Amino acid sequence: MPAAEPLFDIDGLDLTQVEYGIEDIRAFNPHRHEMEQISGIVKLWDEPLQACALRHVEPAEFWTRGHFPGNPLFPGVLMVEAGAQVASFCFHKKYGKLDGVIFGFGGLESVRFRGSVRPGDDLLLMVKAKALRRQRAVFDMQAWVDQKLVCEARVIGVTIPVPAQASSAQD
Repeated sequence: MPAAEPLFDIDGLDLTQVEYGIEDIRAFNPHRHEMEQISGIVKLWDEPLQACALRHVEPAEFWTRGHFPGNPLFPGVLMVEAGAQVASFCFHKKYGKLDGVIFGFGGLESVRFRGSVRPGDDLLLMVKAKALRRQRAVFDMQAWVDQKLVCEARVIGVTIPVPAQASSAQD
């Protein structure tokens, strides 16, 4: 399968400036601590629903010691998770925060890893909605490092019920 072109053109974007920072992301995405996988949303477009985000890969993250000793590589599962978190943010910007549910993984399709991501890299994440409903959404996702495609996937998200005590818990 040949490497794809970017999902959309980002020429003209200042990747050092974010439209939505970590507190904006936390307002919608429930991930905290080690599971927060996006540093900021650089740009969000409403029509078509798509976003460009960044993930700064830090040298002292929880996985660096064991994945792999002497040759740390950012785990592929975290690349996909980062893209899914951008998709979740997009979903919530469209539909708002839904009572009693979170937007979570429903599936993955056509996942391909095409390069390595290492501590110190900036991962550029692109997501573009392909199908949107309040209970299910499908996004194409790409991850890039230094203008090289390192991961692509189709991310399927679904609403997942949250027990009342869990939805009110905050750390």
